[in-house]
Amino acid sequence: MKHLLFAALMGVLLACQSPGQAQAATPQDYLEQGNYDAARASLAQLVKGDPNGPLHQAYLEGQILMRQNQPAAAVDLFRDLVRIAPDYEPARREADPAAGLSR
Repeated sequence: MKHLLFAALMGVLLACQSPGQAQAATPQDYLEQGNYDAARASLAQLVKGDPNGPLHQAYLEGQILMRQNQPAAAVDLFRDLVRIAPDYEPARREADPAAGLSR
């Protein structure tokens, strides 16, 4: 599960919706569409008040760098995240490019 963090955040978002409410696009949806500004805005709303919000937002920036064909910059960012928050699993997985070969 490469995007476990986003899946958990999306579950929270969907659980908070009223039954008649249309399903909103998630940060992951926007990321996959290449709409990076919308992904950032959507994630900012989801993590508002979360003490780990900045970690989630920095991780999203790394994912954006990967999609912009800047893997070295993304890996550097993921490694920085691991230095700051060693237990932040999404960044730990992405910080080691060799680990991605087994996916």
